[in-house]
Amino acid sequence: MIKCYKFKEVSEIVEGTVVQDEQTCRENRLPLITLERLQQLVMEDHIDFIPKTAPLSEQSIPPKSIIIANEGSTRHIYQCPVRVAIAQNIRAIIPNERVLLNDYVFHFLQWHSHEDLAQAVIRVPSIAAQHEVVQMLNRVQSILQNRDVLLTTVDMLPQYMDDVTEPVQYHVQQLEMGFEQMKDLYTMMLNKIFGQM
Repeated sequence: MIKCYKFKEVSEIVEGTVVQDEQTCRENRLPLITLERLQQLVMEDHIDFIPKTAPLSEQSIPPKSIIIANEGSTRHIYQCPVRVAIAQNIRAIIPNERVLLNDYVFHFLQWHSHEDLAQAVIRVPSIAAQHEVVQMLNRVQSILQNRDVLLTTVDMLPQYMDDVTEPVQYHVQQLEMGFEQMKDLYTMMLNKIFGQM
């Protein structure tokens, strides 16, 4: 059975606060997520390199929360594995884990494009069904994230074998087309899962 909720009914949306002086906060233990650092995390996924500058008195965001920021028409989304603090213009989404899996919300946010997230309607199946959906979407997303590594590896094959340059170039083109189709498939899956009311 699928239930529909307004997003704010099943998730807490925390707005970032203005951080006073990072220099005086260096002794504290929380990484501070700013827009620039969020962009870096989305690209590189290395939370360990984020300076721990947030004052302990600031509201902290629990692990597995989803950090989100809009920059013009671009949305940056990151699922944070550790407790952090967030700066101004950054929001944290903290799902009610009794109703909603964090990973399910992460994929919902990949699909959802409206500004007023609190009023958005989210379809919520059982936790078991959410697990299945998340596993499938995570597999596709993992393949898409490894696209460049896979293409580079195949493209380098002619260095190690004679007379394979032309066939390898053909296969690289086919792989690129396959990845584009997979990206389209991921978008279609998100539309199918989250878009039907």
